[in-house]
Amino acid sequence: MKRKLFAVSMAAAMATSCFAGTAFASDSEPVTIKVTRACFNLANPDSEQVKKVQDAINEYIKDKINVQIELTDIGSGEYTDKANLALANNEINLLWTASWEATIGTNDLVPANAVYDITDLLPGTPLYESMDEGQWEATKYDGKNYFVPVYKDN
Repeated sequence: MKRKLFAVSMAAAMATSCFAGTAFASDSEPVTIKVTRACFNLANPDSEQVKKVQDAINEYIKDKINVQIELTDIGSGEYTDKANLALANNEINLLWTASWEATIGTNDLVPANAVYDITDLLPGTPLYESMDEGQWEATKYDGKNYFVPVYKDN
């Protein structure tokens, strides 16, 4: 009986503590969270032009999705090494790759769990609808989508 009483009183205490401090204060400041997406691009960068593109993208998406991006363009000779280092340090969440790319190709990223299976997230989205099925089929690995194709219709 003592165990039941103790369990009930602990459950009541936990339930009460869940609601403690949830009242809205009229003078509280809003919380601001900065979300940054770091993108690594294979290029021969001109840092001034990259900054202009980054600023234009950030201005365009600011009111739409409230996210800022940070573009990091890397010369083609050092891309693989720097992208691998960024992956190992969890500093990267968007990068260019191809099945033939050494050490950061699709055959390396999927088995290393460096990419996510997005198959169930895609259907019905504007991104998915913007490309034909053939584009998506070309990016599959073992029948699943882990990658978004680079595709421009014009």
